[in-house]
Amino acid sequence: MAKQKGPVYVTGTYHGICYYRLDGKYYARRKSSLSSKRVRKDKAFELTMVHAGILGQASAIASCVYRRIPPANRQHALYRRMTGIAMQLLKKGIDAEEISAKLMADHVTTVVAAVKEKR
Repeated sequence: MAKQKGPVYVTGTYHGICYYRLDGKYYARRKSSLSSKRVRKDKAFELTMVHAGILGQASAIASCVYRRIPPANRQHALYRRMTGIAMQLLKKGIDAEEISAKLMADHVTTVVAAVKEKR
């Protein structure tokens, strides 16, 4: 990846070069030939789409459980952790309701109990 120099920095794509900002610095790279249509349709990305579907299911399960945590105690890292656990359990073939119950018992109950102790 090439760094941009100069007093004026650019973002966007121009003549096959992507200009972007990352961590406060500006870079340029060649535009990818990969498109979303190819990822969805090409046999080479079939497993990618399978895992994307599992991640979507895991995210939905974790989201339902995460909403039961009091808003003052929600942390995005906790949601990500629950999504990862749900994804691992889905890959093992465990039912979504069982996963939801496990996440509820492991995470929500613990957080709610800690909140009650503080009061």
